[in-house]
Amino acid sequence: MSLVSDYDQVVSLGDFTAELAILNERGYKILEPLGEGQTRAAYKVLYTNGLVQKLRVLKLPKREVDPNSVTTRINLQSGDPNEREVLTLNQIRNPHIIEVYEAFPVPRGGIATVEEWYDALSLEDLVRLSGPLSEDQFRTVFSQTIDGFQFLFEKEGIYHRDIKPSNILVGRRDSFVKITDLQNAVKIREVRDRMLPTRGGTAYTDPRILNALMTEVESSCDLQSEFYALGATMYFALTGEHLFDRSLVPREGGKKILLGKDILEIALQEDGQDLPFIDQIKHDQAVKKKL
Repeated sequence: MSLVSDYDQVVSLGDFTAELAILNERGYKILEPLGEGQTRAAYKVLYTNGLVQKLRVLKLPKREVDPNSVTTRINLQSGDPNEREVLTLNQIRNPHIIEVYEAFPVPRGGIATVEEWYDALSLEDLVRLSGPLSEDQFRTVFSQTIDGFQFLFEKEGIYHRDIKPSNILVGRRDSFVKITDLQNAVKIREVRDRMLPTRGGTAYTDPRILNALMTEVESSCDLQSEFYALGATMYFALTGEHLFDRSLVPREGGKKILLGKDILEIALQEDGQDLPFIDQIKHDQAVKKKL
């Protein structure tokens, strides 16, 4: 079987020869790239096993991580995010949660995962392409979204820890909702590590979590921080705007964060301005005005 795939026109084959060989052995052919995050890239693939042919989504770990991504560097201290996701999803079966079918190591290091293919747009893309949701659309999307998260919280005892519009998929044909990207997910009884939302997620992060990072106070995700992220996601769905424009950025002379043997200097920004921390009272007042 040839290693040449439709994907060759996007990334040079020299970078992926070993991975393509493994994929071919497992019955996967890459059809097209779907997008990428800070730690992995996603591709639409065709899975063939005898007469069975199925579309699926392959997620491959990236060789290099953006050194300017503060949240990614912090999160990687807790281990391989792909492995965490697989361990979390092993026993989960719910129509509103994207299913992971397979996971295997790849030559570049790390774990590749194979998920169900779902013909959908992320809520983020849906709003950016079509505008804010109508009231009927909002009810349709978030009644299902809440069902999915309620299942995670109550039935499985899991916090998602990366709730944001890009991790909520809305079906193109019937608006059926599926929740994806559980790289940061954790059993509620095992919440100990410091974890931040992935790329684009700081705008949906409970200010208590950000303040704990900036002031070196022990803190971890809880139900309140999950609800905050869900509420900020709802706000985006109805307005097309972030509740607050916040980000964590590298900053020489900024707050020092110890990452293993390395020290990372960072700053918390809101509307492009550095903040020592978020004033909770002013934050709550601003939220009320926006609502």
